[in-house]
Amino acid sequence: MSADHPDDKPKDPTQTTRPARPTLIAAEDERARKTRDIRESPPAPEADRWSPVAPVAPGPIRGTVGYEQGVLDPALVARTEVDPPAADPRAVAPTLDSGPELEGLTQPGFGAHHCPVCGAFAQHLVKCTECGHVFEDPRLGSIVSGRYRVDSLIGAGGFGRVYRGTHLTLGEPVAIKFLLEEFSNRPEQRARFKREAVALAKMRHPSIVAVHDYGEHLGELYMVMELVRGTQLFDCIRDDKGALMPVERVCALVDQLLGVLEVAHALGIVHRDLKPENVMLLQTEDRRDHIKVLDFGLALMNDRLGGDRLTATRAIQGTPIYMSPEQCRGRDVGPPTDIYATGVMLFELLSGAPPFEGDSVPDIMAKHMYVEPPTFAEKGIATVPPGVEAALLSALAKSADERPTAREFRDKLALALRGDDDASKLANQTQARVENAALTREQRALVEASAEHAARPRDSIAPPVDGAMPRVYLWWSDTAKAESLRGALAVHGVNGVVWKHETGPSEAVLGKRPGKVFIVAGDVSLERVKALRADALTSKLPILVLDATAATPEYIRAGASDVAAPGATHETVCKQIVRLIRRGR
Repeated sequence: MSADHPDDKPKDPTQTTRPARPTLIAAEDERARKTRDIRESPPAPEADRWSPVAPVAPGPIRGTVGYEQGVLDPALVARTEVDPPAADPRAVAPTLDSGPELEGLTQPGFGAHHCPVCGAFAQHLVKCTECGHVFEDPRLGSIVSGRYRVDSLIGAGGFGRVYRGTHLTLGEPVAIKFLLEEFSNRPEQRARFKREAVALAKMRHPSIVAVHDYGEHLGELYMVMELVRGTQLFDCIRDDKGALMPVERVCALVDQLLGVLEVAHALGIVHRDLKPENVMLLQTEDRRDHIKVLDFGLALMNDRLGGDRLTATRAIQGTPIYMSPEQCRGRDVGPPTDIYATGVMLFELLSGAPPFEGDSVPDIMAKHMYVEPPTFAEKGIATVPPGVEAALLSALAKSADERPTAREFRDKLALALRGDDDASKLANQTQARVENAALTREQRALVEASAEHAARPRDSIAPPVDGAMPRVYLWWSDTAKAESLRGALAVHGVNGVVWKHETGPSEAVLGKRPGKVFIVAGDVSLERVKALRADALTSKLPILVLDATAATPEYIRAGASDVAAPGATHETVCKQIVRLIRRGR
């Protein structure tokens, strides 16, 4: 029977099977006395006792849900009894040293209680927001199993409370997680709590939160973990100005997450509840991104690890926004389930929103099962490389068999960032065809010949010397950049002349100091290419364009011989200049 069922009768705290502490008995009696009228209210109509999963409060549905006897179609959920909705996972992260702004927050759901003085729902774990009554926490200051002191409350989740503690012998800070009291006598919840501890203990990875101890104290299950200092990945999706993280940084974070999944899946462990709220971005001295994956409370383990498959085949558990199609249907889940959730997270990090959202859980689940995810073009996002999008879409395949493994997903992202994947190559070929479509046959031949020549390997970049270094003119309004390139050219045996005038060199100048190549750059580079081609003195000289401000076809039509890639290094530009000197126009 659900904890929120109106037919539930108040439990007598003196009848509990676990040892009761005197400080808790008084609190239980007081709470029972103050809330008796609430709990003995008339039962709700039968129609109100059964309902599909619904959000706790208006807004995006991000909490974890769990209920048995899930149906294949969300439209048929009308008679599904639902466990009480879990707390908003953004409010509390296990082992999170969250600071005062997050400490003590809770949401309606498991572990929720009412103020013993005024009866209002306790929206804060420390004091009542209605009457100001300060709640007593008998755990604070207590010693657990003679080894750990409980110092302060970090927060509470759907099944437990997390405290900051101290190892008495070592003096090191730790995180101590207790199973909530109302679940201490429920075998399934006790087994789930133990399962999380076993899963964490079996895995050894720098990006997995470490568990140091597990046991039972005064009838309460607890586990001791490393205290993680950082920020939930959900809070890092956008910065203070609303900007998303760069693609390269996002892929690096996801690569770390996939590394964790490689280890977990190799051990037969499936997380089952991956989401940005369960990934911590750590605060480190080296200023590099490091993550920690938290909350293996819903993890599935195979029998060889000693774990039991506590959830039935038709059980539905997870966070709807990140649940795979097979998870929504209540079918057996496996490593592909985690890959799907990782794909949803990657989509959210790159676009700022998950691929599927809705006003209700059945609506979201139906989209996961039947609707194809939107493309980044449909979202108006043009910064994601095509290879990254292709890898992401493979992770979001409706069929679990079509999704990559964690290792394959990592390899796909690495290839995409280098531009070596099939999708990126195809996109580049398509772009080249579009750019060349407007050129004449002679102009296309010039572009193709230039590209072929640029790709031809050279044993030496130094041009042949015939008694004097070949001269090139640097017609560049940015004198500093021109002088910098001039120095690089000198190393390669080329004499660079910085030309600072508004018009090209006169016949007298070129007669005394003839040039082999003209380099033009800046805002008026297109006009200067046209001017050089219109002048009989320079009409046959090669022209290289740097810092292009127009499209490549426009420069080719104007008469440019080659256009350097944006951001090209001096080494690359010098090689292009040497090739132009060797072959002429």
